[in-house]
Amino acid sequence: MSLCCALNYENIKKDRLIIHETNNYFVCPTLGSMGIRGYLLVISKEHFEGSGDIPQSLHEELDDIVNYSKARVKEVYGKESTVFEHGPKVGYCSGGGCLDHAHLHVVPGVDIIEEF
Repeated sequence: MSLCCALNYENIKKDRLIIHETNNYFVCPTLGSMGIRGYLLVISKEHFEGSGDIPQSLHEELDDIVNYSKARVKEVYGKESTVFEHGPKVGYCSGGGCLDHAHLHVVPGVDIIEEF
């Protein structure tokens, strides 16, 4: 894992922020969630710069943990979720809103399609 990676599995595990995990992924609440209760991140344990770098052999497990996360949000908050990735940060590691580690946002109550 690169030194600038803020999504380090061991640190997040140590801080007891993991809600659910599988062999290759974990789920935790996002930091800076803009006040949206239930906003989660699905993060790869192994370092990949973005979801496009995740090997095909891990896609089914990723789909499963995303679906699990969406179902839990629906169960707990009564809201459907939108899932997206806004991509890795390009260039120098300090600042910015993007991180150089594969992660998906699971945002309850936001329907991007309906907004347009």
